Amino acid sequence: MRRRSCWHRLRWIQKTVLTPEQKTAFDKDIARRKQLGVGAPGEDRYPYVPDLNGPDHMEIIATELAKRGQPAAVIEKILGANFQRVIGEIWGTS
Repeated sequence: MRRRSCWHRLRWIQKTVLTPEQKTAFDKDIARRKQLGVGAPGEDRYPYVPDLNGPDHMEIIATELAKRGQPAAVIEKILGANFQRVIGEIWGTS
């Protein structure tokens, strides 16, 4: 039996959006780290995907995968079915 999605209850939570000031501060910090020689490859990207930084991020991912023709079983695995299964086996709740 499939559970009903709980995402509809989380719609009131706002997505985090970087302001121009935060973007500037982030860019300055990355430039400073590179100048000091302590910057890591790829750290010049924001630490999250803005469009996926809300309470409905898993629903968005599932919808986009389905639009691209991925089978439901694959989508469930991507969204954590394997993790849930293993934890259930470890904790004895499966």
